[in-house]
Amino acid sequence: MELFAVFSSPQSYTVQTSGGQSLGTLSQSFVDRLVDGLSCFLLGGRPWAVTAVRHDERRVLVEPAPHGRLPTWGGFLPLFLSEPISRKIRDVLASADSYPYLSPEAAAVLGQQRASFSVPPSACAGAFEGARKALREPPFWQDEARWQGVLASLPGYRLSKFQPLMPPWVEREVVGRYLLDVEGAQRWLNGAMG
Repeated sequence: MELFAVFSSPQSYTVQTSGGQSLGTLSQSFVDRLVDGLSCFLLGGRPWAVTAVRHDERRVLVEPAPHGRLPTWGGFLPLFLSEPISRKIRDVLASADSYPYLSPEAAAVLGQQRASFSVPPSACAGAFEGARKALREPPFWQDEARWQGVLASLPGYRLSKFQPLMPPWVEREVVGRYLLDVEGAQRWLNGAMG
């Protein structure tokens, strides 16, 4: 009997300007969370904007970040908050409570966020209920054309080092489970409407 083990050894990516100047290296775990045209990070004391990540060449192409653009450390790969935290955020946004520990600037930002989420219930209730009903139906989640559209609209997230080798059904399962949390959405829909 033969046994095989698959593991990753630490890899680094070279960071280069569009002119080919080498600026340093980044670890693969950091690079995996970068998104072309969106991410910005510090290297050598300067902010750099990502123009392209070339996984096959282990290179990150960058340009100097515009003034005022802040570096991000967490990447743009979506991460899900727990249901209790999400409910608390909803409660804070939906209430009119003031919090004495907020600075005037933070209170103003909270007010702006509350205003941006306040929509008269009658304005979108019918459309929302129709969408929720459609989402509850299994054919919605099994529509191959819909999944192709979802996959095509997502940035080039690197969810796995094997992603380029995945058949479409495996990629759909990975995206549905780890990026979109389809099972969690279905549980919420069944609980919310049941």
